[in-house]
Amino acid sequence: MAVDMAPYSRFYQSAARKIAAENQKRGAFTTVVEAGVRYGCSARILLDALQPFQDWQLILIDPFPKHEALELSGVPGVVIYQQKAEEVAPLIPDESISLMHYDIDCDGTHPLEVTYKVLLAFWPKLRLDATLIFHDATSHFPGVLRIVKELESSGWKTTYCLPQEECPISAPAACERRAL
Repeated sequence: MAVDMAPYSRFYQSAARKIAAENQKRGAFTTVVEAGVRYGCSARILLDALQPFQDWQLILIDPFPKHEALELSGVPGVVIYQQKAEEVAPLIPDESISLMHYDIDCDGTHPLEVTYKVLLAFWPKLRLDATLIFHDATSHFPGVLRIVKELESSGWKTTYCLPQEECPISAPAACERRAL
């Protein structure tokens, strides 16, 4: 069953628009990656945020995407990989990702080991000013929350979205890395 991401759409759109606007101003390409696209709910929100801008690509990754997500494959600028995220990482150029959305879930718990493995695989792919959004950064998912807290303690600026009544356990957090 798809999670209704509408309560968090402004949070996602704000992050994606900010990055795309900054990159467009600098003449830089914007690459947004979503690992764990399953139904495409947040992918559609990110796509809507990116479409007014130039020079962007939305890469969607899920080994078992549902039909709703696969429908996005015909949209210009969207690429879908039906593989595990860590298998796709080598295909993406180093230091090219501006925004990465993590929603890796193999068993309904977002295990720390799986999320951490994907984060490590994509770490060299992140730009120096990258933003990471972690879906389900709440106490209901301690592994995800632990990674967010570790990034925060190492200097990443973290913004938490307050849980919404419609979807209280799935609140995202965005971690911004400052360029050196």
